[in-house]
Amino acid sequence: MIGIVLITHGSIGKAMLDVATRLVQIQQGYVQVVSSCSFDQPELLERVEESFKSMPEANGFLVLTDLFGATPTNVTQSFMCAYNLSVITGLNMPMLLKALTYHKQEIALDDLAQRVYDASKACIVLEEGKRKI
Repeated sequence: MIGIVLITHGSIGKAMLDVATRLVQIQQGYVQVVSSCSFDQPELLERVEESFKSMPEANGFLVLTDLFGATPTNVTQSFMCAYNLSVITGLNMPMLLKALTYHKQEIALDDLAQRVYDASKACIVLEEGKRKI
């Protein structure tokens, strides 16, 4: 099983997980949320590592962050060599739902990350309409 770690600003990750778990059952203990705003840099790094260590049976970790180039994504760089990670930025609900659906299956981390990435991109749609006057 792949562990899922959400690293987000404020309570975004917790709020999204609360909504997602109304739609998809999660595997307790294999989904963790860390808020980057709650801690200074050293403590944040410690909390993120604790989230990985809390899932010792995981076959790698899919990390979902809310904003590329910001602290949640940047802290993952410290763990790329120590843990088997894939990181996807731009957290959205389709991304989270797909991750929660597939992480329980016997699937390689690279395949899971690609499926989640593809699904989240496919659900970003621009609809334009002409306004009638």
